[in-house]
Amino acid sequence: MEWFLSTEHWYKLIFQEGYAAGRAAFALIIFAMLIEVIAYRTQKKAYPWEEARVSLALMLGHLLAGAAVHGIIFGFFAYTVYHYRLFTLTVDMNHWYMGVLLFVLCDFAYYVMHRASHSVNLLWASHAVHHSAQRMIVLASIRLTWFPVISGVFLFYLPIVWLGFTPEWVYGMVSASLAYQFAVHTELVPRLGWLDYVFDTPSNHRVHHGTNDIYINKNYGGILMIWDHIFGTYQVELADNKPQFGLTPALPRPSNVFDIALGQFRNIAKGLVNTSNWKSRINILFGPP
Repeated sequence: MEWFLSTEHWYKLIFQEGYAAGRAAFALIIFAMLIEVIAYRTQKKAYPWEEARVSLALMLGHLLAGAAVHGIIFGFFAYTVYHYRLFTLTVDMNHWYMGVLLFVLCDFAYYVMHRASHSVNLLWASHAVHHSAQRMIVLASIRLTWFPVISGVFLFYLPIVWLGFTPEWVYGMVSASLAYQFAVHTELVPRLGWLDYVFDTPSNHRVHHGTNDIYINKNYGGILMIWDHIFGTYQVELADNKPQFGLTPALPRPSNVFDIALGQFRNIAKGLVNTSNWKSRINILFGPP
């Protein structure tokens, strides 16, 4: 356990690696936003600056929370699980096929995590922040929870770590998937033919964010749509049924950062206080939203 108690280990894990990742993510966010602003101007459309402001504020809270728990998630959970791994699996030029396997496993884990986040109320309380956007712009992708530990997202990837892939490779692959997903949060890109059937495209992701009855709980895939096809959750975007975005029921103050970040948790707390039935309390936490 010396590595776990090492001050140098925690400094590197939380500050050096966390700062480098955050700086790269911020640069990508700003670059993507500038490209989209230019595209809106080219098409003579008004860019939704208020939506962008709210998204940036939510991202700031997420980054601060992430910095606080980064070491807990990786140092305690991921590395402890890796210590008891079944195998030692290497990803490099001589074992490129292990990289392909890792990609497939992480993409499937993302599908399971994403679907669970729509099915379990406690997980939805965190994920609902992401679905609060009223417009599909690239900055909608950075609407993320202020409670990453409660969200439990990282837990869904621990079986891959236990299998034998290092935490750096697993969560690095997850980060690459999330970086890809910046590009699918937009209204500017139309349907892309056969690509929509295979990959998570802007059209597919607009469906996922849609509050229309036919679109709810569809298209959970991160990069590949194969899991949605297998498990019956795929839905094509319909030309005569434009997706409407936001939450249902709609937030009374959709531009209030604290309502977005805390609203679902507040609802859960009220439900727990107002019922004396333990079965109901368990359902409030782990039942459907």
